[in-house]
Amino acid sequence: MISFIVGTDDSRPAELIRFIRHLTEQTLYDYEVIIADEGKGMNVMTAVRYDCRYYLQPDPRDFHYSAKNMAAKLAKGEYLCFPQDDAEYMPSFVSLMQLAMQGGAPLAVCGWKQMEMGGRLMPPDPHLCRVDVGGFIVRADRFTGFDPGPLADGHFVQQFAAEAAKVPEILYVKH
Repeated sequence: MISFIVGTDDSRPAELIRFIRHLTEQTLYDYEVIIADEGKGMNVMTAVRYDCRYYLQPDPRDFHYSAKNMAAKLAKGEYLCFPQDDAEYMPSFVSLMQLAMQGGAPLAVCGWKQMEMGGRLMPPDPHLCRVDVGGFIVRADRFTGFDPGPLADGHFVQQFAAEAAKVPEILYVKH
């Protein structure tokens, strides 16, 4: 099972609803959704009426990824994925990413498309220099948490560059 730990804030309820609706189109329904509020502490769940296991708010003094780190400790999935609410996954994301992990890799990355950059395609590169937080899954038992800093996801992914499984298909779109 993949635990989707979705970063959002109170100003983006429409994006969160769209994200969750896209997840229901997966060809393999083997996931859970945990909402990690990275906003100002207002209740984003008032606009979202989906069955999510947890809704977490970090201490407002903590860094951007603190809610995701808290959520990872509660996740039930064997794999963790950390998208923002503006993510969109192709229907085969869960099945192909889980398949890629069967060889024992600690992390799998997929190709992705950055819509804000004119639809730029970002295939997985061998050194994992261009990986977005929503474009990888990691084994839960290998996740040590994101460190504070603007490139927390990039620093985390780099430690697994040599062992990562790479799925060349574009499975993730960031809006």
